[in-house]
Amino acid sequence: MTKHFFLIFFLFFGYNLAAQKLYNKMKKYSNGSGTLYLNWGYNRSIYSQSDIRFKSRVYDFTLKGALAEDKQSKKIGEFAQLSSFTVPQYNFKAGYYFRNKYALSFSFDKMKYLFKNANQVLIDGYVNDGVDSVFSGIYSNQQLITNSLDFHYENQVNYFRFDINRTEKLYQNRAKNFAISFNAGLGIGFVVNSTDFNFESNFTRNINSLSGFGISGQGSFRFEFFKNFFVQAELSGGSIQQSKVKTRMYDKEVYANQQFWYGQRAIYAGVLIYFKPVNGCSDCPVW
Repeated sequence: MTKHFFLIFFLFFGYNLAAQKLYNKMKKYSNGSGTLYLNWGYNRSIYSQSDIRFKSRVYDFTLKGALAEDKQSKKIGEFAQLSSFTVPQYNFKAGYYFRNKYALSFSFDKMKYLFKNANQVLIDGYVNDGVDSVFSGIYSNQQLITNSLDFHYENQVNYFRFDINRTEKLYQNRAKNFAISFNAGLGIGFVVNSTDFNFESNFTRNINSLSGFGISGQGSFRFEFFKNFFVQAELSGGSIQQSKVKTRMYDKEVYANQQFWYGQRAIYAGVLIYFKPVNGCSDCPVW
């Protein structure tokens, strides 16, 4: 009986030791359960035409068919210096694979929405006499070409959201130090604005407001190096619904609202951190 006990003990101990060695040799994989990723990048954005309504106690008018552009920094130093690297349009993501191939992430996109100069729009509504030196009277879909010296509308659109993503590995080299993955995801979140507005000969800047929400989708290629680092090229787009963009600091009754579609291209650099590598099942894309 004692011999049988020791035999079973050593067999069990040897099995566990071998299993532990096998576990220690297991390859971590970049879209496996327990993997965390962090990335940072910069973007360029495009926007659809939209109708923007401006409202206060003394005016209520809509500029229809408005065009806007982004405002990415052109100063190389702002991308490189710690004191200014958040000035350009940028993106940040933190995600966690809660199961193989599927990740939940928190994302932040900083975009800049600049109402174009010489914008050819239709104006509909009214501006009380004496409120503004250029806009005055009742309008009924009249054509208008704006001038940035008299009218300026600019938003820093801060889009905070949660995404659900799926990642598929497409390629891995023989040395197992380089791989390419494809990511696709959907997101929903809220929008915080920082607004510059020039109207009524009154230029106010950095007016912050929780203005609305957004929905979005994205697809990207991730180029992975040495299992822990990657560069990611992404295309994304969605709809931003802004129900109340504050345009004056201390007056809640002065605001703008609009809805627009956006498209974005971004480039990221990031890291992969493996908290819980799991065993190499036959259908898992292991390194």
